[in-house]
Amino acid sequence: MINKGQILPNGATVLDVDSRITNWGREYYVLADRGHEYVTWAVDPARPESTCWGHYYEKDLEAAQKGLYSRCGR
Repeated sequence: MINKGQILPNGATVLDVDSRITNWGREYYVLADRGHEYVTWAVDPARPESTCWGHYYEKDLEAAQKGLYSRCGR
């Protein structure tokens, strides 16, 4: 499982983790800090190196948080 504060294999720090239920099962997403920008990625929580489908937000943490919630259907 991926936890807040965890350093991913790509060097990004996880700030938040969320998920949503789809017709194909549960999808997981992380909000991460790459040091110079915030990003949300889809991820397999059993494989932290699996980050994909990134949405990038430069230095706008508020927009990144909203992006995470949007990706999770909130």
